[in-house]
Amino acid sequence: MSQATRRLRSGRTDGGTSWGLDQADAAAVLKGWWCGNDRRAGLARATAGCDSDEGQTGGRDTAGGGAPEWAAMGSTRMKIEERIDVEALLKSIGSLQDLQFRQQGLEPAMQQVVDAAKTLFKADGAGLMLIGEGEVLRWVTATDPRAQVMEAAQERLGEGPCVEAFEKGSLQLIPDTAAEERWPELTRVLRHDGVHAVLSVPVQVAQGTVGSLNFHLAEPHEWDHSERNAAEVYGRLAGALLGSALTAELQGRLIEQLQWALDHRILIEQAKGVLMGRDGISADVAYQRMRSAARSSRRPVAEVAQIVVEGGPWGLPRKDS
Repeated sequence: MSQATRRLRSGRTDGGTSWGLDQADAAAVLKGWWCGNDRRAGLARATAGCDSDEGQTGGRDTAGGGAPEWAAMGSTRMKIEERIDVEALLKSIGSLQDLQFRQQGLEPAMQQVVDAAKTLFKADGAGLMLIGEGEVLRWVTATDPRAQVMEAAQERLGEGPCVEAFEKGSLQLIPDTAAEERWPELTRVLRHDGVHAVLSVPVQVAQGTVGSLNFHLAEPHEWDHSERNAAEVYGRLAGALLGSALTAELQGRLIEQLQWALDHRILIEQAKGVLMGRDGISADVAYQRMRSAARSSRRPVAEVAQIVVEGGPWGLPRKDS
């Protein structure tokens, strides 16, 4: 059993989901996230009933073109049509509580999660990607061939919202592939295959990002606050199910990939912590430094991360030199 798996063990290996996130827990998560911008503070306010208005924001863009501010679902402070309401989200979550991945296998269970998410979002497709050997995001399960094509294109190009959600650990979106400028080569491929809007959220296991959960539409679409928040909840559910599968010590290709992904991310998170503490930089800057060093020395990011953790030198020679 790896160190990563030991960290996940919670004593339950009966093959149930053991997500630790039932409908009541999910409601608290939702309320916490939508009571304010800071998630951890929001969760604390949720425990107290979120009675204080401190830190809460309206559902409009800040003056001067700043980041958008979100209001809670069902808020009367905004006249906005919510595409996904709390009741629909909780019902969707509840439909997955009886998954038995030991009996049916992890792959079919994850397919059910992705199918349920697609239905909730009324999306044209959805899929799950996990990091694999070679440090490439690879699609694990998808609802339709178009979702497979979208994820395979990002796997091949090494860029896009699915990749960005994984690398930065934050939600990424494309409202309109025709207007997207960050990934011109990718968006050409997506438009050719009829994908015009994408929403991607990170999937985390044991506080390490191991992949992304992704949705796509055949028409341009402005993803509203309810869809963004619901996607993050589903990303957390996917991560909880994957974590439970590891603690149940299941066997199979997906479990092996997941174990590799988790060990990989734990090492990278440790290295990021070293750089943040040593150089006073953000987690994102720390990761970008390691990725840059990996590319210039033709080494995997995980190998550079190991050098950082061990206190080795940054002046890395090319691996083939």
